Amino acid sequence: MNLAIGTAQFGLDYGISNFSGKVKLDEVKKIIQFAQISGIDTIDTARDYGDSEESIGKCDISSFKVVTKIGSFEGHEDKISNWTEQEVKSSIKKLGLKTLYGVLLHRPLELLSENGDELYKSILNLKRDKLVKKIGVSVYSTHDLMKIVDRFDIDIVQLPVNIINQEILKTGFLKVLKGKNIEIHARSCFLQGLLLMKYDEIPLKFKKWSNIFMDWHNWLKKNNINAIQGCLSFINSIDDIDKVVVGTQNVAQLQQLVNYSKNRDIKSFPDLCCNDANLIDPSNWSSL
Repeated sequence: MNLAIGTAQFGLDYGISNFSGKVKLDEVKKIIQFAQISGIDTIDTARDYGDSEESIGKCDISSFKVVTKIGSFEGHEDKISNWTEQEVKSSIKKLGLKTLYGVLLHRPLELLSENGDELYKSILNLKRDKLVKKIGVSVYSTHDLMKIVDRFDIDIVQLPVNIINQEILKTGFLKVLKGKNIEIHARSCFLQGLLLMKYDEIPLKFKKWSNIFMDWHNWLKKNNINAIQGCLSFINSIDDIDKVVVGTQNVAQLQQLVNYSKNRDIKSFPDLCCNDANLIDPSNWSSL
């Protein structure tokens, strides 16, 4: 099972197609339990996901590989190593674990700042002290990732991939990462839920790209498949991706995701690739 449970919705009202708000603790527990019996072995969270870590920590996650992300060291420039250690130890405590499978930098461009070498040394120390097994970065752009990988040895990369955002595929850099034995976690395979919305429900601010969404929905209809199946099939057609991070609001949604993730029969996909950062980077959507 290549799915990993994304937990932003466990601590935040997250996602453009999320109309039910933050997931309640009782449902979080059910999701974690179902994930375990379904063969899912990885949970992805972050310090910035509200009280997500606390909610997860109230579940039995002893059998899971847990990856968390830490934010910016801004304001702690004089004690980056101490700050990094405290952030990770705080996550470990909230999660009720002794160690983490991975820790990723949520602001990876700080590695390219004047304090970058010290920051990298501080996360290496986490491995040395056995607080984490693997270190890495969560990025938005392949260009930024290229610069980071050129300077630093990392174990995990989390990056956006979906049928519209194919930047990492078109550059061929995915093969470079695999050549360095870097574990690749794909996120945003549904483009934060935008690809799952019915055509007439897509917000007007995305009208500029209406042809892309029309082609997407026409392809789904022609092939008699739903949007979840189409998105997951596209990701599953990429051999070099190790994990696909997916968010879920309830067990029923996760069951759908598990079922559709097993279907790998679809091999041909429409060319919907777009390089416009205003569409493929959700952090820009608020300004549309």
